[in-house]
Amino acid sequence: MNKVADVVFGFLIILTIFGALAAVIAKGEEPAPPTEKKIVVMIFSATWCGPCQSMKRNVWADTKMKEYFKDNKIEVYNIDIDKQKAYARNYNVSSIPCVVLLERTSEKHAKEINRFVGMRSTKEVIKFVEGTRKGDRGYSVINLGLLKTYRLIPGQSTVPGRLYVD
Repeated sequence: MNKVADVVFGFLIILTIFGALAAVIAKGEEPAPPTEKKIVVMIFSATWCGPCQSMKRNVWADTKMKEYFKDNKIEVYNIDIDKQKAYARNYNVSSIPCVVLLERTSEKHAKEINRFVGMRSTKEVIKFVEGTRKGDRGYSVINLGLLKTYRLIPGQSTVPGRLYVD
């Protein structure tokens, strides 16, 4: 008798779930849109790198780029690979300029979601970041699948020093 009661009870639960789902569909309600990704941009460069310095002058200093980062609340960190070699190792940076995009998963953690290596224009960088924010990895020139989780350490003395690999 207990088996029959369990089967009937399970069937009633399934009917209730499907009934609620059917009611939502019938009302034409759409699921809530996904929340906006909180992006962190890590720019790896060096003073001796010509393309890095060109991007510094022509892309990172561009008013459009600065406004885009500000308007979209994107955190940006510039990392000199000669001064902060551990970061280049932690993020598997072997060529520069290299831009790594992270998505904050919490206040203290972030996950790498995309990267590119090489010189780009302001328009190309914005297209890359925007595409990645929307979940499109097709803009990536190099996507090594090095998806790691990073621990964000608030209150460190240097701005780039706030990101450490877990």
